[in-house]
Amino acid sequence: MNIYIALFIEKITTLAFKVLVHFFDEKKLEKWKPIHLCWWFNKNNIPIPKYFIGKNYAPTVTTSACTSVSYTSATGNGNITATGGTNSTVRGFCYMVGTTGDPTTSNSTAFDTGSFGTGVYTKSITGLTQGTSYRVRAYAINTDGTGYGTTVQLTTTANVAPTVALNTANAYDFGEDTTPTVNFTGTDTEADAIEYNVQIDIVDTFDTNKVNTWDMSYASYDNKNVSIAGQEGTPTEVSFSADGTKMYIMGVVNKTIYQYTLSIAWDVSTATYASKLYSVNARDTFPMGMFFKPDGTKMYLIGITNDTVFQHTLATPWDISTASYDSKYFSVTSQEGYPYGIFIKSDGAQMWIVG
Repeated sequence: MNIYIALFIEKITTLAFKVLVHFFDEKKLEKWKPIHLCWWFNKNNIPIPKYFIGKNYAPTVTTSACTSVSYTSATGNGNITATGGTNSTVRGFCYMVGTTGDPTTSNSTAFDTGSFGTGVYTKSITGLTQGTSYRVRAYAINTDGTGYGTTVQLTTTANVAPTVALNTANAYDFGEDTTPTVNFTGTDTEADAIEYNVQIDIVDTFDTNKVNTWDMSYASYDNKNVSIAGQEGTPTEVSFSADGTKMYIMGVVNKTIYQYTLSIAWDVSTATYASKLYSVNARDTFPMGMFFKPDGTKMYLIGITNDTVFQHTLATPWDISTASYDSKYFSVTSQEGYPYGIFIKSDGAQMWIVG
């Protein structure tokens, strides 16, 4: 009689489980242990239904964003929300370089050993590379397996050099001083302490390069040159782009402006003809001077045939082949009959003519 009762109970239990599994977590249902019923089955030598026998699992773990991020380290934040039936013997974090993918314990790890139940935990992750992206996730290990949390992104701090600004005037602005006072300000994006080192040099070459800038009495020939004979036999003007990477030559033979490229800024020995030109013959048959607006969008021409300044627009800044006449001009005949050069103030408010 007892065996029929047991089988009946088992069928009911099995049916109930099949229904409940649609509404509850299967792992939790399988841990359901009616102790008195198991004792009754055992007493009557009846096999205990499998749904009454508890089962252990790997721990359940979550991962939170890393904190205390520095150049080479960070703090991992995890939480064991369920032990899985037995305490974990290892808990920590696994990580790898990158912006995609999920690290495992086969990658780099930072962990502690012991007996760990549920609860939040942290671990310092060290030995990282500055300015590098990592994938990090928490994990815990018990006798039934390894549980992982979700993966979070970590980027270590990049070490950016501070900037220093000189607040006092340059030495060549106020003359020499045997006891100079120098004021400067340093700025660091990471708010780190800045160490200042001031170098003092009494060698003449230091003065020549720094203090005597713009002093022609210290000038010397650099032994650098470039031939432009292939474009113009009688050049009358030379000009450069603001960054020193382009050079322009104009002369009275071809009455044309030729453009050159300098592979090293301001070094004419590296100049090569860029195969770009613009004829100014229609403006003046004896062109003598030219001037470019600082942004390279305007060019001004002057010559001794018409004694007039002609304005041009460059559709592409500093590209002389895109120049076109603006139909704007200014005669300087009343001031100079043989104008050779032109210069315009950087804001365009004043112009000077030499002849």
